[in-house]
Amino acid sequence: VNYYIITVIYFFFALYLIRNIHDVKSVIWTLIISSSGLSLASLIFAEGEQRIAIAGGANDPNDLALLAVTCLPMIVYFMLREKGLKKMILIGSVIISVAAIVMTFSRGGFLGLLAVSFLMLIRKTGFKSQFIKYAASAIAIILFLSLTPDTFWERMGSITEEMHSDVTDKTDRFSRKTIWMEGLELFYEDPVAGVGFGAFGDALAYHRLDAGGIPKYQTAHNSYVLVLTETGLVGFGLYLALIVSSMLTFRKIRKSGSKTGSQEDIFVYANLLEISMWGWLVSAFFLSQSYSSMFLLFPALAAIMRENVLPDYVRRHESIKEDEYGLPSPAQER
Repeated sequence: VNYYIITVIYFFFALYLIRNIHDVKSVIWTLIISSSGLSLASLIFAEGEQRIAIAGGANDPNDLALLAVTCLPMIVYFMLREKGLKKMILIGSVIISVAAIVMTFSRGGFLGLLAVSFLMLIRKTGFKSQFIKYAASAIAIILFLSLTPDTFWERMGSITEEMHSDVTDKTDRFSRKTIWMEGLELFYEDPVAGVGFGAFGDALAYHRLDAGGIPKYQTAHNSYVLVLTETGLVGFGLYLALIVSSMLTFRKIRKSGSKTGSQEDIFVYANLLEISMWGWLVSAFFLSQSYSSMFLLFPALAAIMRENVLPDYVRRHESIKEDEYGLPSPAQER
């Protein structure tokens, strides 16, 4: 109750408070500042060779990596767009964010970083020319490969180990795939309603005990398996509907801007939010962040941009055309 109700309230407050494109920009800047601040603090207070994390919503290294990956496209875009001192600060934010992702040693965070990097490479994200984009990307890759410690690559290499299923019940070491398979077994036992919200760990422990193994409490380490197991087909269907509708909304707005060649903020922000959401979706495949406020922010912003921001842009655009040509807009004719 304490966790989920707060998240729902957060979602509806976002719907109520964010009313126009300037509010969307303010939210994006808030995410940039918050993510950069948490990443910087985690690096400053890092102890030895431990995986870094910080208090709050990023108290786990994987959660910090998820936040940094999700906000990175926003930081890169404004870094390219701003000038002077603000540009220098944002360049530092990019470096800090990537360094934080590396030092979390998060495999999900690394895969998310690859996803957003690829999308930023093939999409328009503020570079003045394709040559500059590819040159900057090549330099970034070289620096990343040269500065990343060997221990990071050793841990990334263990991603394949996580894909092996170890069903030995006499050990307390379980690969992610083993946990996912156990979660699916729990889902098959009650496919309609699931084991109950927040009950994955307890249900898994009892499941292992019934099988004669060690009743170890663990989370799903996969946001989608977690929702499917806890809420069944009904909840999982609604969860997928949130994801798909949000992505389609961002894509529709982005493509409408691409067709006209417009660089209006609404089209740019839809592009950024779509890339960021892809980063979240990829990283969340290895993390239990199903019900996080960061996730619910995307459906909220998608709904706001569809219902408030886009109609407002259309009205303003038609008003400008009417002033220029002295003709009534199609909306007025109807």
